[in-house]
Amino acid sequence: ELSQLKERQTTLEILAPLRLDLDLLRDYDALQVDVGVVPDRMKTADALRPMKSSILAFIKPLKRKEGVIATFTPLEFGNKIQRALSKTGFQSIAIPEGGGKVATAIKESRLNQENLEQELESLESRLERWSELHGARLLGGIEMLEGDLELHTSPVRVAVSDHAFILEGWILTEMTAAVESAVGTVATLVEAEPYVAPENHGHVLREEEQPEELPPIEYTNPKMVQPWQVLVDIMGRPDYGRIDPTVFMFLTYPIFFGLMLGDMAYGIATMLMGLWIHHSFGHKQVAMRVAMILYYIGGATLFFGFIFGEFLGFTVAPSWDSDGNASTHGYLPWWVSWMTPIYESIGHHQITLPFQAVLAFPFHRVEADMMHLIVITLYLGIAHLTLGLVIGFRDVLKEHGMQAAIFEKGSWLVGLYGGFLFVYAFLNIPNHTDSAYLEILNTMRVIGLSMLLLTVPMLIIMMWKYHGLPLGISIFLGPLEGFQLLSNTLSYVRLFAVGVVGVKIAWLGNERILSAIAPTWNSIEWAAFSLGDVGSLLLIPILLIVWLVIQAFALLLGLFSPNVQTARLHFVEWMGKFYDGGGEPFKPFGRNHNLVEAE
Repeated sequence: ELSQLKERQTTLEILAPLRLDLDLLRDYDALQVDVGVVPDRMKTADALRPMKSSILAFIKPLKRKEGVIATFTPLEFGNKIQRALSKTGFQSIAIPEGGGKVATAIKESRLNQENLEQELESLESRLERWSELHGARLLGGIEMLEGDLELHTSPVRVAVSDHAFILEGWILTEMTAAVESAVGTVATLVEAEPYVAPENHGHVLREEEQPEELPPIEYTNPKMVQPWQVLVDIMGRPDYGRIDPTVFMFLTYPIFFGLMLGDMAYGIATMLMGLWIHHSFGHKQVAMRVAMILYYIGGATLFFGFIFGEFLGFTVAPSWDSDGNASTHGYLPWWVSWMTPIYESIGHHQITLPFQAVLAFPFHRVEADMMHLIVITLYLGIAHLTLGLVIGFRDVLKEHGMQAAIFEKGSWLVGLYGGFLFVYAFLNIPNHTDSAYLEILNTMRVIGLSMLLLTVPMLIIMMWKYHGLPLGISIFLGPLEGFQLLSNTLSYVRLFAVGVVGVKIAWLGNERILSAIAPTWNSIEWAAFSLGDVGSLLLIPILLIVWLVIQAFALLLGLFSPNVQTARLHFVEWMGKFYDGGGEPFKPFGRNHNLVEAE
């Protein structure tokens, strides 16, 4: 009703400039009335002027050129007037019910809206109080009734003959003995056969060879891994016999997210958000799993924040020069600088990995270690893609044999590592003079180039023999497919880029705003406070508010953007190498009670 009143009031406010009573705008026997809005009232007036002897027209302005118009025409001229109006962009308005002045109707409508809004607020308050008192019992009762309904409608699932009832379905392998024991007390015959997948060494993507109905999929992950099933389900359950990627996401998703956000304060805030969801909606399984995901990614963010030495955008950890002396980074408030001695007591440690990637503690990702982070993210990308391709190789090998696995997934692995070896050697040869090392680099370059050249015919054969494309098209598309690996690998640079952008936003608020407050605050002589200091004091809370807004924006961006980018790296770049989400979820007969205890 409130919605209808608001719609009525909107129409009345459009009609108000006409200053015509509502009952004058309808219900004529000999006149046609057209009321509506036109985009240009002057053009409309010009269009109707040749017919002024046949109509009575009221045109009033609404805003700028727009206007509201009401025309009264004898019925015999009705079609002619409507044709003229249609050329002016005329939009008709349905006249609301009622009579009297429009202004009076608007006042009554507003009064009715206020009364309804008060009533709505009262009802919502009563519903909230009722929900607090009885909501849990209601949800439990619904759960019980839904379980009873499923049991009472179960006969429709049973095949019935003149002499027998037959029930057939899937059960978990580990539940076979329990099902046989339970059902055997009431059934004449109970038979359970383990499912054996048919061997199929045909072409990988030719679905006309689709075998018999496959079993549904039930996750078998440990409890701590189960929250990540929420994300995997977005892509659908894995096909039967394929590897479930949930365990891998449990490890890599928090690492990628924490590497991007990487701030101790934001990690704590993320975990607190998970705690709020856990406390407020923990009775729902999905909400509980979302809360657990927030715990994991928040913990990873806290860990990497400690490695990076970042807290609310401040660089807490000192830098060490070549002589082992520590120096701090710009302005640090007292409530952040107290952490600096922790890093000084631990000291500076670093390890040089193969291919000149340096891991250090602390790791200053926006300063001295920025280039190292870019290299590390590329290595992470190569390792992550390798994992996806190896999983895909295993799946294809199991279903279609070694030859198909070599061309389907092995071709990508050959191209991935051939490109890595060639690019690394190509970029490093100009920077070295050691003959032994140059010989190694030249060997790497030759091997890498050979692997890249081998990748092209492997991709062509893959598309022709295993994807069913014509040979001519495969020869054309094969080399182009190779560039996809480059795109996939470079996508992991976002692990560096997204994090640096987030840090710089928070850093900007600290350096430009918060650091400006301290001198102002310290410069005031409190022992001899004067009116001249009032302006400075008034400026401090304004700057603090601006700083808090920037930090809140950085936190929201940090929660949103790294999640989106981490999900993309998993769903698009990684799972695209092996995942097929065509499995049917296992929905067993009956239900598990989450809200009530029942026999």
